[in-house]
Amino acid sequence: MFTKFRPLLIACTLFCAGAVNATTLLLPPANSLTVGTYGDFSVYSLDLLQKCAAAGDSRCLPSGPYPVMSDPGALHSQLTIYKNSNGAPFSNYDAGTGPFGGLLPANVKVDNPFDAPTGIGETAFNMTGAGEPGTTWAGGTDISGRWDANLASVLSYLTSPNGNVHDLVFLFDNNQVGTDSDQQQFLWGQIHILRADGSDTGICYELNSTGAACLGGSDPNPLFTQWDQPTDFVSTVGRFCVSYATGASYGYGAANAGACNAGEGDYFVNNNLGASNAEFAAYVGDLNDNLATWAGLGYSMSINFKMRNLNDGGEQLWICSECDLAPDRQIPEPAPLALIAIALLGLGLVRSRAKKQN
Repeated sequence: MFTKFRPLLIACTLFCAGAVNATTLLLPPANSLTVGTYGDFSVYSLDLLQKCAAAGDSRCLPSGPYPVMSDPGALHSQLTIYKNSNGAPFSNYDAGTGPFGGLLPANVKVDNPFDAPTGIGETAFNMTGAGEPGTTWAGGTDISGRWDANLASVLSYLTSPNGNVHDLVFLFDNNQVGTDSDQQQFLWGQIHILRADGSDTGICYELNSTGAACLGGSDPNPLFTQWDQPTDFVSTVGRFCVSYATGASYGYGAANAGACNAGEGDYFVNNNLGASNAEFAAYVGDLNDNLATWAGLGYSMSINFKMRNLNDGGEQLWICSECDLAPDRQIPEPAPLALIAIALLGLGLVRSRAKKQN
């Protein structure tokens, strides 16, 4: 279980504005059905969890409530990293609704979200200095072309008015169009932990499909390929079946639940639920374990995020305000085949660990 600390540097009463419209979610214990590891990230398919929990499968309980909404009303109070603004700029400082509404960016030190591309002509997204939505705050920890956040502010955002500190969980809303292989999407992400003066601690976490060491600020190989080929990018797949007995996935492109072995209790999973529902939840155990300590030291996190094979745009990435991980979050020794059951499909699955660079 994550050790919970009440943040000492910044009063929660200043930074808990999003609690009124919080996104609340309990994630079940990590096991060979519910969680897959991709580099340093542990990832859940929320559609699989919803169906598994509804079936009374103890591996997915306790968890919920589902679905996890990502429509504008639900998302506005959330600490957002990446969002389609549809021509209306979206700010983490919107008065009355944003998680830091009415506060000064210079004090909070959290960036506004990058704008997601839309339309079939946009096939890739990279975080760049040109695409950053303005300099919201100055200082050595505001890195051009990255989404930066002071960890004391993040910790305060995760703290409810009653003092309960929630876990740092990333939520992602997939929004491809078409069916089957058309929905395939490739993701890569990296988090660097920076000291208060902006220098790199050497602590880095990476979302990748190879389990390779964190790249130290370098971009991954821009090439990507089909879901069953080695690549730094992690691939998503829209519809498939998951075996109740083993957690193995099969039947990619399954049209409906009828394609799955209902007699064995197998699950039909759809990881492309449209623009109003989140499909994935992810966390880094080491980041949660050290969040309070690093917040007290004035550290920040700097996020680099990339996507490939976009065909519509409108994806959204944010930090959940009231997500909690079940106490037993350690992934048991799994059968590698079983880990493929969750939504993000790739090779080289490894146990989550922190990457420390020399």
